[in-house]
Amino acid sequence: MMLRIIIFSALVMSSRGLPQPRLVYPRLLEERAADGRMVMHLHDKLTLNLRKASVAARNFRVLEHEDGREVTRFFDGRDLDRNLHEDEKQFATVHVTRTDDGVEVEGVVGPHHRIEPMRTMERSENGLIPHMIHEIEKKELVDIEKAIPVKGDSTVNERANVGQYVPTEVIVEIFMVSDWMHHRHFNTTIQLIYYICVMINSVNIRYADTKQPTVKFLLTGVEKDRFSTYKKGTSTQMDGSVTLENFRVYAYRKRGEYGDPDMVFLVTGLDTYSIDKDGTKTMGLLGIAFVGGLCTDHFVGLGEDTAGFYNGMHTPRTQTLPTPQYMKSSAC
Repeated sequence: MMLRIIIFSALVMSSRGLPQPRLVYPRLLEERAADGRMVMHLHDKLTLNLRKASVAARNFRVLEHEDGREVTRFFDGRDLDRNLHEDEKQFATVHVTRTDDGVEVEGVVGPHHRIEPMRTMERSENGLIPHMIHEIEKKELVDIEKAIPVKGDSTVNERANVGQYVPTEVIVEIFMVSDWMHHRHFNTTIQLIYYICVMINSVNIRYADTKQPTVKFLLTGVEKDRFSTYKKGTSTQMDGSVTLENFRVYAYRKRGEYGDPDMVFLVTGLDTYSIDKDGTKTMGLLGIAFVGGLCTDHFVGLGEDTAGFYNGMHTPRTQTLPTPQYMKSSAC
């Protein structure tokens, strides 16, 4: 029996010029509504009804390089989720930080818009902190599904027990690797983690209504990769197909360090391309992954993202994997 699992695919979008950002002054209309939500007004056409969100695993690990060596640190996922909120009807995921000076909001406030505080701008007459709402860049990009090689029969993860039971909910543990061209844009590791939390939670919101089973991604950790030894390409471009295979080997070797996740996903700041059968190079490869790779040693994917702009958020790709006999909390 095969279970269809939602993973990642690319939005095929236009590349028209973006409209001017919109200046807003977020304010809380209700600290806590009767149902426990925060009601936040952004502008006349957008009010968010925010509830607490959770996407980070309790035992959250971060791999990074320090003084020439790789170190692993552990965080409590509850701390990372502390300021994370969502409005599932508006497809919004934001970090809300309340200080003595006011409220700061950062993240996505809909399927096509993001918000960020403008800390250097002058406040409103009422002392509210200015923010800008930007349209998320829409690119005409393509997405590729790569077949698992027949000769290299993919080894199924030992946690995957094939059987007939189909659960009502599947939690896919995902570990994210951010390459240098991506994570260098973030001033701190925490900023990178917060950013990726917004991305993953946004994916969860988009597909909260999927049934038989429902699917939720649990972010188990992040690696700030410095050297990209798996990369095939130049300083600004990357061959997606060759890099994916190299990254598969890289991630498989580090699977234990990653905490044995169901999936490892590389988010890159490089321009990714594919090589056609006639040898020509095609740019605009937003994402690539192995079909049916989940819970096997082909459990990887990769995709482009312009750091800070959230244009790497993806609509789902359908992949297949053997159905586990006892699938209570994990995909594998």
